[in-house]
Amino acid sequence: MTSENLALKRTVRDQETEVRSLADKLAAARENNRFADRRIAEPQLGQGNKVGQHSANGEP
Repeated sequence: MTSENLALKRTVRDQETEVRSLADKLAAARENNRFADRRIAEPQLGQGNKVGQHSANGEP
């Protein structure tokens, strides 16, 4: 193989690694969005007070 071919193979390997890394980051970001969507959609029992209610110690 020529040195040019070896250099191209190295470049392809580097780009494949970068693509895998970006795909992993995208998958993690999508999972974070799904988690956030579920947290927003579910009522948060015992988490803070509703508007107009006050806690036992008088704080809003």
